[in-house]
Amino acid sequence: MKLKPDHASRPLWVAPDGHIFLESFSPVYKHAHDFLIAISEPVCRPEFIHEYQLTAYSLYAAVSIGLQTNDIIEYLERLSKSSLPKGIIEFIKICTVSYGKVKLVLKYNRYFIESRHSDVVQTLLKDKVIQQCLVEDKPAIEVPQTVSFNA
Repeated sequence: MKLKPDHASRPLWVAPDGHIFLESFSPVYKHAHDFLIAISEPVCRPEFIHEYQLTAYSLYAAVSIGLQTNDIIEYLERLSKSSLPKGIIEFIKICTVSYGKVKLVLKYNRYFIESRHSDVVQTLLKDKVIQQCLVEDKPAIEVPQTVSFNA
């Protein structure tokens, strides 16, 4: 990983495996720390260097509080001493792009999958586990783009 020319003023190292190291003595530590708490899980926080881990769950949590995929990538890039590894950028995109496309809703004493994205519903309908849970009869009230499941 090649360092950026102004690396001394940036507080983060982002490793290809998703580990992030934060210098706690950085002038922008507070902002970087708050951001990392929102997108990653703390691993170890000794006095000078704190370690965090990007996980699929931490990224889901980040988008659930309103962070956007591009914002996460851009802010990590801005704080990082080197360019972000391509694998990390792809991991962030994969983990955040589908958030909110499907809802599991309890209606009429049944679970329904709701989505405005018919391609996502079609993908789910091809899953063998989901196919086993499908109820073929129609609900009393027709709900568009909804699939019913036995609980």
